[in-house]
Amino acid sequence: MLARSSSDKPDVRFDRAQKRGERTRTLLWLGLLVLSALVLTMFGCGSTESNGEEPGVSRTLSATSAPPGGEIRITLQPQGIEGFYAVREEPGDLEVTSNSASTFTDGVFVQLDASSFDYSVRIPVDAASGSRYRISGEYWTDPATRLPVTPAESLITVD
Repeated sequence: MLARSSSDKPDVRFDRAQKRGERTRTLLWLGLLVLSALVLTMFGCGSTESNGEEPGVSRTLSATSAPPGGEIRITLQPQGIEGFYAVREEPGDLEVTSNSASTFTDGVFVQLDASSFDYSVRIPVDAASGSRYRISGEYWTDPATRLPVTPAESLITVD
């Protein structure tokens, strides 16, 4: 038989200390992960809200009436939105003649930053005096969640 010397025995104290150190490191990483998630949630990182404002897009008209063939400029202003947003406006029989959005395709305006943009609409030349045109729309920063532009409806009357 071979005799074992005291140096051949595993050092149980070292193994326990090493496992305790690994557990401590794991708990520290887990704590850091939880703390990071809380900070991101508290400060709204990754959110579309900024400065505590409720997100939204508002519509203003340069005029509420115009003659047949006349044009009206419409401004869309975001509030509490960071980054890109998209807007689909429903101008009915009014023709969109120009816009300052980043892009305009298939009735959707896309603005690549959180700034306002304008678009102009033309009243049909054959529109009767007193005719009314309603404009409504929706906006989104995520296509799965669409919200109404305010006011919900804007009215243009033909002079």
